[in-house]
Amino acid sequence: MILAGTLHAGTWTYRILGAVALLTCVIVFAWHWSSRTSTADPEASFQRGLTAVESRDVIALHREIQILKRFPLYLHQMQLLRGTVLLDGGDYEAALVELAACSHDPATQAISLRLAGEILCRTERQGDAIAVLERSVKLKPDSAEAYRWLAIAYYDTGGSTQAVAALKKLAKLVPNDYRPHRMLGMIQKDRSRFAEAVQEYRACLRLKPADQVVRAAILHELSDCLTQLNEYDDALRYLDEAPETADNLALQAHSYFGKGNRSAARNAAERALELAPDHIEARGWLGTLDLEAGNFRSAATQFERVVAKYPTEYAPRFKLSQAYQRLGKKSEAEKHLGLAKKYQALGQKFTELHDQANQNPTDPATRFELGETARELDRIELARMWYRAALALEPGHAKAIQALKQLPPEPTDQNLLRGINSMHK
Repeated sequence: MILAGTLHAGTWTYRILGAVALLTCVIVFAWHWSSRTSTADPEASFQRGLTAVESRDVIALHREIQILKRFPLYLHQMQLLRGTVLLDGGDYEAALVELAACSHDPATQAISLRLAGEILCRTERQGDAIAVLERSVKLKPDSAEAYRWLAIAYYDTGGSTQAVAALKKLAKLVPNDYRPHRMLGMIQKDRSRFAEAVQEYRACLRLKPADQVVRAAILHELSDCLTQLNEYDDALRYLDEAPETADNLALQAHSYFGKGNRSAARNAAERALELAPDHIEARGWLGTLDLEAGNFRSAATQFERVVAKYPTEYAPRFKLSQAYQRLGKKSEAEKHLGLAKKYQALGQKFTELHDQANQNPTDPATRFELGETARELDRIELARMWYRAALALEPGHAKAIQALKQLPPEPTDQNLLRGINSMHK
């Protein structure tokens, strides 16, 4: 009986263990089948691939490409993912081939056009990029990335008005991102639309950029616009939040001068020169204060140093002629007055050409002439930008190519469209 009971208990033990083993096998098989089925679902794979496209997750893109290879009906979706891998690797021409192949399929059209537009911008073919990106945003009006690159393309070809429109749409699509507002502020400031620029810079600060270097730059640019609007108290308030730099101190000098506080203006300008002895605005304000106070020799000394370093600037050369006139140096005064008028006329010509470029966003000739005018004004990097804008619209523009070759080497810290491209950092 004891033996029989023992055998009976052992039998039940084996049955229980067998049942557990069978259940385990069923669970493992079901998990494996479910995993295989979901992995092999081409639409699910493509959706995961789209997520990887946005994050530029190359490992994930390769994984989904291997899955989609097994489904001939998903050829275009696979080409989209493959084009993104090539883009990320810098093989732009091969990427364009893949993206072109899938640019007519409704499932991939909008995003393939957007990625192609990005490549065309990166390879300085902005004229083509604009046409491609405009099609992309028409198909997908809520694509923030398409509007980012469209703004880049417009800006790089001198289409400030069009860039502003694209950036405003982008700002609505990404309301918590300060960067579109920053670039809007920079463009409006460059167009001397200071009130609009102030609105954009204030929007930047409300969104609290975490990068303190960026925040300091915004405070400076905002304060500069406020001084142009004669809103000196607001300018000084923002400058109080900014770090002490020669640029900021020169703006303080401007603001104090505008408020009639000559002593504070001089102190700020002198402090700026302690930090940067060749600072043009600081020396300009000291010269202006000396000229106003009747210290004509000291004023002439200040403006001589400014003109020696910045020979094409109108204001310091004009004021130097005034100082020489008061010192009785009539021939020198007339010489510098003539040069001041020349550079003033060139500045006016540049402004008029800039307006023409905005009105004619596809005209390379105006952009080339802007480059030539900027070079006459010794604005080398500005000239470089406008020559490139001409080439972006007409890649074979021989005069622009030659003009670029004649410019001095580009500084290593210069980056075309550095303001807008910062939106991708």
